[in-house]
Amino acid sequence: MNKQWLVGFIEGEGCFNISFVKQAGSKFGYQPKATFIIKLTQSERAVIEQIRGFLGGIGNIYNESSESTRRRGLKNARDCVSIRVTKLDELLEIIEFLKNESFISEQKRRDFEKWARCVQLLKEKKHFSKEGFVEIARLREQMHTMVHVKKKGFCELRNLVDPCEVYAKNKNTLRTCNSCMIPTEVMVK
Repeated sequence: MNKQWLVGFIEGEGCFNISFVKQAGSKFGYQPKATFIIKLTQSERAVIEQIRGFLGGIGNIYNESSESTRRRGLKNARDCVSIRVTKLDELLEIIEFLKNESFISEQKRRDFEKWARCVQLLKEKKHFSKEGFVEIARLREQMHTMVHVKKKGFCELRNLVDPCEVYAKNKNTLRTCNSCMIPTEVMVK
């Protein structure tokens, strides 16, 4: 294994994720959380272990059962193994590892850059301010990630800290409204 191989592997199998976890004691009710993930089928556990070793032992390895997916009718769903990096100092190591590397996929490069910016905002503790919280939500919305039904969208998160005019008028967050997707410094007072 070498760095060039791993960068290509990360580009194909890696995931840069920003989630908002409900947290009662947090200022806005949700806490932004950055995660870096590589997930493979259980039969490829040795590859995950080698990647973790190459990265200096950062992150944790998790086994993930697909039993519930099989019960829902996807009989070919296989159990997986993943490496997940969630600690801020380790996420910064991932950023350092990838920041000057070439990506074949422009979308993956943009996702990495937005994710890295979110990690930097978390490091600087900007997520405790309205502007920083909204900026992380805006960047996450622009990333090419799988849409989950339960995932709070940008408008829902933004309205937690600073309700927009559309929300104030309709008393509801419109799923199709993109009027708030302007730069944060213009949007938040």
